[in-house]
This record gives sequence, C-alpha cells and structure tokens, in this order.
Amino acid sequence: MALDLGIRRVTAESYLKLFLYGPEGVGKTTLAVASNDHDRMGPCLVLNCEGGVVAVAGRGDVDEIPIRTSEQLDNVVAALYQRDPQVAKYKTVVIDGVSTMA
Repeated sequence: MALDLGIRRVTAESYLKLFLYGPEGVGKTTLAVASNDHDRMGPCLVLNCEGGVVAVAGRGDVDEIPIRTSEQLDNVVAALYQRDPQVAKYKTVVIDGVSTMA
C-alpha cells in the first residue's frame, strides 16, 4: 500500500512562508526582495529592523519601513493583517533582522 504524502500543486491561492537563516552578507535580503521580479509575488515590503536593505538599495524598487521598536513592529504587523490601505498592495513582506528585536 502506497503512503499518501499529501503532495499538492501550488496554485495562485497558495501562500509561501519562508524563513531564511544564515550569516551576514550571504544574500538573504537580496533573495527575498527578488520577489519583486515575479508578478504574483511583488511588490515587496521590507520591515527593516537593522539596516540590512543597503545591499538592495540599488534595485530602486524596494519599499521599506524602518522598524526601531517591537511596538512599531506590532503595529505594522497589525496593519498587514487588517489589510490597511497603506500596506494592502504588498504581496511579499520581509522582516529583515528580526533577531535585533529579541
């Protein structure tokens, strides 16, 4: 008897949740904001907790919100969940440097 692995086709309604971990400078942010290069994934919003977006500033198509406090991060996340008009257009959200909030 074959084991059902639950494999399914990814559709436009599917969501991808991804956690990128690695040392500084390996390209995590660059990979994440490459979502702007795909119709179904862009535009991308970076919640910039530590200034790591300098590496992608040259793209010219990366939006960011500088995050300095955990309260500010909470407020932005709440706005995202509520589909606030200021952030409703973003299909990809990157929290860059979340370890600095710990």
